[in-house]
Amino acid sequence: MDYTEKVLEYFRNPKNMGRIENADGIGKVGNPVCLLPGQKIQTKKGLKKIEKLAEGDEVLANDGLYYRVTKVVKRHYEGEILRVENQMGSIELTFDHILLAIKIPSGDKFKRTKNRRLLTLAWYHASELKKGDFVLYPLPKEQKDIDYVDISVKKKKWDFKSYEIPEVLG
Repeated sequence: MDYTEKVLEYFRNPKNMGRIENADGIGKVGNPVCLLPGQKIQTKKGLKKIEKLAEGDEVLANDGLYYRVTKVVKRHYEGEILRVENQMGSIELTFDHILLAIKIPSGDKFKRTKNRRLLTLAWYHASELKKGDFVLYPLPKEQKDIDYVDISVKKKKWDFKSYEIPEVLG
């Protein structure tokens, strides 16, 4: 995966350097507490509101595998909220939340042609993305037999390309 130029700049020129006595934390790129209450997270047992997550729950990560929640963290946030929308739904998050995405250059050269395959995915802060960029969702690698799938996605009124999907597939 590639890092954005902004993240690479932090690596090249770190700030607040020094030694911390009795350090008890592990630093990571990005901020793990950037989603608002009410946002749904994919767990091994289905979608769950983020505020209902607890230590031990297994959540889907970008590599398609489920990982246990080791610590639940909350923070007070005052600032702008960004809403990311697509046909599957929407999510509200802070501007510093990191998303796996593909940035689309302006112009039609990359939008509807085979050149789209030349674009690379990377981690971006939500504030770096714009309308038309692709935010990627993980696909679970685990497979299991199920009797039906409950789908709650409705076709938009002026969408003449998509087919109507039944609410339950079975």
